[in-house]
Amino acid sequence: MINLDNLVERARELEPLPAATMRLSALVADEDAGLEDIARVVELDPTLTARLLRLANSAANRNGRAIGTVREALMRLGGGAALSLSVAGGVRKTLRRDVPLLGLTAEELWSHSIATSLAAEALRAVSKVPVVPEAFTAALLHDIGKQVLVTALGPEDVDFLTRARSEGQQGEMAAEAELFGVHHAELGGLVAQHWKLSESIVRAITFHHAPDQAGDPMCDVVCVANRVAIECGAAPIKEDLHLPESEGAWARVGLDDRKLERVCDVVRERFGQVKALFA
Repeated sequence: MINLDNLVERARELEPLPAATMRLSALVADEDAGLEDIARVVELDPTLTARLLRLANSAANRNGRAIGTVREALMRLGGGAALSLSVAGGVRKTLRRDVPLLGLTAEELWSHSIATSLAAEALRAVSKVPVVPEAFTAALLHDIGKQVLVTALGPEDVDFLTRARSEGQQGEMAAEAELFGVHHAELGGLVAQHWKLSESIVRAITFHHAPDQAGDPMCDVVCVANRVAIECGAAPIKEDLHLPESEGAWARVGLDDRKLERVCDVVRERFGQVKALFA
């Protein structure tokens, strides 16, 4: 087993998020905060402002009238979209690094992160459980722990994980836990804590593969969004998706084939536009 303390320390050494992003996270989590409060923070960041306006005026969101102010963009998209864009800008260098020892390219991991966030947002229209704005950010960051794991992997560790997946003797999560004493979802939660994101985001990342253990609708949403992002073909990576916990979350969110296709249509429509914001 790899030294767990060393692995946790590596999680805490990741570059912190910008102060404005952490401020937005606190505002989005605060039920008493309004769009005016969020707008004041967004307006101090020219890059975020430009991305938010571009997204608000994209084909997927256009309703005939151009959006010219942050306040109007927030009214159209909501504070959750602003937070997700801000976090994405802060972590894109981390999430756009190759993870070759886990068989992932930078493009695959970044694409999957974006697709999962879009899926969480699209679930608002069909989910039986509430989809809070912070879910978009938790979905975006759900695999951030993989970037920490890969820093500690040696060739023999990769061979162990590969055999565990291919031979079916252990699932990915169980194999990681045996090798490291912790799996990528738990490490991702530690990263979110280090970045001082809200407790609900930390919990959703930590339990996105085990939502039954959390009893939190947001964990269900991120779990389902992860699975949807892969099933709709936006990001073709392999994960243990049909675990009992995943099936339980799927049932609680209430997706059927018709709703799934509706959500996938939204993800496919918006995927290229959102990726282009960070080109």
